[in-house]
Amino acid sequence: MAYDEGLAERLREHFADRDDVVEKRMFGGLAFMRRGHMCCGIVGETLMAP
Repeated sequence: MAYDEGLAERLREHFADRDDVVEKRMFGGLAFMRRGHMCCGIVGETLMAP
């Protein structure tokens, strides 16, 4: 399953000044990890956030 690239780009811009957040492909989508823990992600067109 693909993820919404526009949403991914918005999150990349949001986290651009942080060096403790990395992105990783997971669960058929994209996860943004902070210190090894998922802080948010994208599956399809859905933003997953706590």
